Amino acid sequence: MQHVEHRFVKLADALNPIARPVSTFLPPLNVGRTRLLRDAADHEARREVRRRRRRLPHDQPGRARTAVREAQADAVAGRRALDRVPEAKLQARDRPDLRECPADRPGRRAGRQQEHRLRRRLVGGAVRLPAEGPVMWEELTQRLEGKLIVLEPIREEHREPLRAAAADPVIWRWMQVDGSETDGFDRWFVHALREAAAEREAPFVTTERDGGRVLGSTRFLSLRPEHRGVEIGNTWLARSAWSSGANVEAKLLMLEHAFERVGAMRVEFKTDARNVESRRALEALPATFEGVFRKHMLIHVGIRDSAYYAITDDDWPAVKANLEHRLEARR
Repeated sequence: MQHVEHRFVKLADALNPIARPVSTFLPPLNVGRTRLLRDAADHEARREVRRRRRRLPHDQPGRARTAVREAQADAVAGRRALDRVPEAKLQARDRPDLRECPADRPGRRAGRQQEHRLRRRLVGGAVRLPAEGPVMWEELTQRLEGKLIVLEPIREEHREPLRAAAADPVIWRWMQVDGSETDGFDRWFVHALREAAAEREAPFVTTERDGGRVLGSTRFLSLRPEHRGVEIGNTWLARSAWSSGANVEAKLLMLEHAFERVGAMRVEFKTDARNVESRRALEALPATFEGVFRKHMLIHVGIRDSAYYAITDDDWPAVKANLEHRLEARR
């Protein structure tokens, strides 16, 4: 009996190592006290087991619970407290080998199902976020060709032709930098190449289909493939291409690519809230006005409020018909 008494005193001390040890203030144990202490220790052990179990996912392989079962048995036997179970054992369910199905249990598929869920694509081409690194639709950066213009992924050889097209300061009035200046254009161009290389954005050069003259640039940005969302923006054209149909066809090509081939369900646009011409052009697509982000950005002329517009996959059929009609009317 004395052996039993000492065993439960040690167990109580182990279950609450921060508090003053039980053995320092309890009188010599009798049978009644032994029973009370045993019940208290058992209750604490079971409560800790429930707490540990709640932290485990429901779809883990059976071996993942082994550490907790061993800890429960040890606590009841008075060998050690649950809160002293090595953290490595409690996290054993995260080991890569537990994702594989045991050779002697071919019927268990939890590991393979979990691995499949981590890799599978969502409907419409969207993908889950990796643990680290850039996120981008593989199909997003492609050459897009229309009847008036061609959109080509930006490259170093486009630098000087784009610089010539960007020479008018009026083009950059509402942009973040003034690309009509040498330093401003170089910052804009280097940033475009960097974002393309990092796969954070998909910038294009807008060229005439007949003759190949460089007219300007546009891009996909704010990529959210895990939510099937993307933005079209950073669009500018040489003044000679304004009202030529180039912008209308560029929007048609990019929206068609986003909705019909990439699988987007939302395409958004933002512009300076003071840019009346740009807002009218977006409303003519038509894109839906969704509000103004106040003091949203700092641009080369000061603080900018951004007006947001969007088109969803539900809107796309009507928007496509309207853009095609507008282009046909120009011919």
